[in-house]
This record gives sequence, structure tokens and C-alpha cells, in this order.
Amino acid sequence: MLEFIIFNQQGIFYLFLAILSAFFVKMTDLQVDDNKKFFFREFKFITALAYGSLFGYLIHADARFGAIIIGIILANAIGKKFDDISHLLAIAPLILMPFLLGMPNLNFIILAVFFISAFFDEKMHDSIEKPKKKHKLFIILSKYRLFSWIMAFFVSFLLKDYIYIIALVTFDIAYKLTEYIFSRN
Repeated sequence: MLEFIIFNQQGIFYLFLAILSAFFVKMTDLQVDDNKKFFFREFKFITALAYGSLFGYLIHADARFGAIIIGIILANAIGKKFDDISHLLAIAPLILMPFLLGMPNLNFIILAVFFISAFFDEKMHDSIEKPKKKHKLFIILSKYRLFSWIMAFFVSFLLKDYIYIIALVTFDIAYKLTEYIFSRN
């Protein structure tokens, strides 16, 4: 199934959209969490609509991307990570696009795996901020939210479809790279 990534133009296009969505998610986060200004104060609404639209299209276009995105978005929503109206605004195109363009046949078990792993990552990440002695491995897993990566690897291995781990790692690298680029300015 690795041929999907290397030779299939559609798969490469979806990964490009995942990279672009990571860029817009991080730009929105920087504006909301760090008060970073891009062009004008309300630019966060444009970046939120952009990532919501990209997520919505990816959910429509590929059930595997859909399971990852929906699982992680649900975990963030239930974990109360949408702490600004801009992130809530992103939900509108995310939900609307698959219903207008068509919803793929999602594998709800895989969606549940990504929901649980993302929710666990968020709770673990929140817990490292509490002053308590913790094991180094726990700190690393928590700080970098690696439980989702581990689960994506297992899903990819079990299904022999490596798009799950490649998509998640690609998104996270693009997200971190965006943070690095804009933190230098």
C-alpha cells in the first residue's frame, strides 16, 4: 500500500493539503494563544476558515483522512481545546463540506482509535504542566503528544496502509515547522 503515497498523485495531493492545513492551524493558534499579528487582528478568522475548509475537503475526499481528522477534532472539542471563536468558526466548513460534497464510508473503529489517542495525548500534555515528579518517558510522550503517533503506527501496521502514520507525522512536522518559522520573527 506504500505505492499509494509514492506514486499516486491523489495521495500526494492529500498530503499537501494536510501540510497546508497544519500551516493554517498553527497560524490560528499563534494568533489566539500568543497574540501574534498577521496582517490584521481578525486574520485568525481567515486562517481558521482555511483549515476548516481543508479539513472538510479531506474528510470528504478520503475516509482514512476523515477518520484521523474527525477523531482528533472530537478529542479537542471534548477536551475543551477550542478556546476561541476562531477555532469554533473552523468547525462550520469542516462539517458543512462533507455534507455538501459527500461523506465517505468512515471506519468508526479507526475514528475511535484516533479520538481516544488524541484525547489521551491532550490530557497527558495538560498533566505535565502540573508540578509532580514524572518519568522522562512520560514527559517526552506527553510534551510531543506521541501517543497518537504510536496508535497511527499500529493502525498502519495492522491494516498494511501506512497513510495513517505518514499523514499524522506529516501534519505534525508541518505544524511544528510553522511554529519554528513564525517564532523567529
